[in-house]
Amino acid sequence: MDILDTSSKVTLEERRAADGLDAYVPRILRGSELYDADVDRFFLDLPLNGVRSSHSLRAYGYDIMVWLRFLTEVCDKTVWEAARADVEAFHRIRRKSGPGSGYRRRRGTDRLLQ
Repeated sequence: MDILDTSSKVTLEERRAADGLDAYVPRILRGSELYDADVDRFFLDLPLNGVRSSHSLRAYGYDIMVWLRFLTEVCDKTVWEAARADVEAFHRIRRKSGPGSGYRRRRGTDRLLQ
């Protein structure tokens, strides 16, 4: 029986301790720590770049969390180590996976392969 180490699992925190719209800016964690300060800055900049809906912020969070989880669990890489081959592998898995697998294909992501 395999024992899964969840201490380093990539997870999404949908809300943060902040006022106003910043409370809805997601955070991605690895274990109990922030995954990456630059990824967090990307999320904090979303409202300044026009993404103000709490639903849109959450969608960004989940999509990026799935990508980072794939990189961590399948490729054993960080977001900054990812290569084109990793993007292609991610898309292959998402196309083959059924609903609820966590690796589903979303509209517009094919542009990453171009």
